[in-house]
Amino acid sequence: MTSTRPRIFVAELDSVATRRLYSDHQLADVEVEARLVGALRLAHLVGGEILVTDAMLLDSRFFTELEPGELATLLGASPQRLPLTVLHREPTLAEALEAKVARGPGFRWQLAGPTPAEDWIGPDLRAAWARWVRASERGQIGSEPLLTWPDGTAKPAFRVDLDLSSTSEAAEVDELIASTSRGDRSAVFDAYDRGLASATDPAVREELRRLRSAYNTAYFDAMARQHRAEWVTFTDTGQAGAQAPGREMMRVSGHLLETATTAPPPVFAQIVHATTAEREAFFDGRRRRHLLALAFRADAATSVASLWQEVRGVARSIVFALLAVLIAVPGLGDQAGWLAWSVFAVSVLLAVPWDAPAVIRNVLPSRLDAMLSVSRS
Repeated sequence: MTSTRPRIFVAELDSVATRRLYSDHQLADVEVEARLVGALRLAHLVGGEILVTDAMLLDSRFFTELEPGELATLLGASPQRLPLTVLHREPTLAEALEAKVARGPGFRWQLAGPTPAEDWIGPDLRAAWARWVRASERGQIGSEPLLTWPDGTAKPAFRVDLDLSSTSEAAEVDELIASTSRGDRSAVFDAYDRGLASATDPAVREELRRLRSAYNTAYFDAMARQHRAEWVTFTDTGQAGAQAPGREMMRVSGHLLETATTAPPPVFAQIVHATTAEREAFFDGRRRRHLLALAFRADAATSVASLWQEVRGVARSIVFALLAVLIAVPGLGDQAGWLAWSVFAVSVLLAVPWDAPAVIRNVLPSRLDAMLSVSRS
């Protein structure tokens, strides 16, 4: 039995991606955290329930530095049930954690760094893990087997459908392509980093970016297929990979992304509530128009009429009333001459919806947007 609720993955919550964000010297830690909060909020806004694997949750600096109650506040959700479900191989999250720790070097912890010390798991990290394990045991976050549905039926096999090729003969490109066949996501990003560090030709560096983007898209398409979900990622224009058969990539407006990132928690909770109908329509239809309607409704939910808008509304009513008098009273319009035409011109200016271009601009794509991959089946 598959889930009938909207579910969504966030590419930036992948443990490898999160580690890379925190190690990006161009971003301060507070900027990384704001970006991840924005990603979570956007996912919740358009996709409902957020899916994470046990590795995404337990091997993440972001989650281990954030308490469940704090996340609930940021998402405008009840602390009794966060819109977060953890996928794990073992029966419980606690057992999944124990199994990963027991694997030793067999599991590559992103939190441990490139050369982990023997005692890298300190008391603070264990306390953070314990908080999330307790949240799972108390039902504050959802829990689901990684390979089967809750009723025991098997999920589709995880398979990355990708046949990378390139006209480039650079060794860095060959190494990256070879790494995608090993089934190790960390190896792909390691090869990408080594390639960028050694390649001097701008064309080779751009090809490496293209191949990594294609791999990333195929990887999350495979995750989405296996768990009957959608997925979302931040991207600069032109950096998203090609969409897979049966799926469609939709660009989410940068304004909606900014709103999700910067809105105070009570305001974001209001947005989530106000967009319920649009979110359900989008989940049912999965059309671009539904996504635009959701973005428009989110913007409207945070819009408050300014003093100028209120004054203009009153002035419009007065001028329309005066125009009606000039037209209705016999002979008055002819005698008034320039006055009637002046009133008519002012009424036209007041009637024009000057705010409309800004509203339309807010729901259209901008330079930094998010890409949402949805199933067409």
